[in-house]
Amino acid sequence: EVPTGRSMFLIGTSVIFGMVSSGLIGLTALEIGWEAIARFGAPVAVPALITIALAAAGLAANVINTLILRRYRDDSLSLKGAFLHALTDAMGSVGIIVSGLLVYFFQWAWMDAAIGALIAALILHTAWSLARTSWRALQAKP
Repeated sequence: EVPTGRSMFLIGTSVIFGMVSSGLIGLTALEIGWEAIARFGAPVAVPALITIALAAAGLAANVINTLILRRYRDDSLSLKGAFLHALTDAMGSVGIIVSGLLVYFFQWAWMDAAIGALIAALILHTAWSLARTSWRALQAKP
């Protein structure tokens, strides 16, 4: 079946949204990574219990979003971007909860920076994967 003008527009729009999404997710990763590097040099006192509570709320919201978006992630690159964003946010929340617990029980302030760096790497990997998929889809256009 030959794509029509409307379907080509929708496919192209999805690819563009996938590229924009990957760029914004990548910028977020760089900001988190930059902040983590700064905290290695100057650890910040983190209110562990508040951090854990907020991360748990974020985790609940992102698990719900991930479950909803999971069934649609293959429909378009923009939906895949939204799914990956919710998924990495959920994984980031888990990391923040672990970090908060370690800070609370062992006073390991450096753990905040370490988990932040891991979260940044995870998000950057996700952004790169989405950008690569979007680029391939763009190259496959007739």
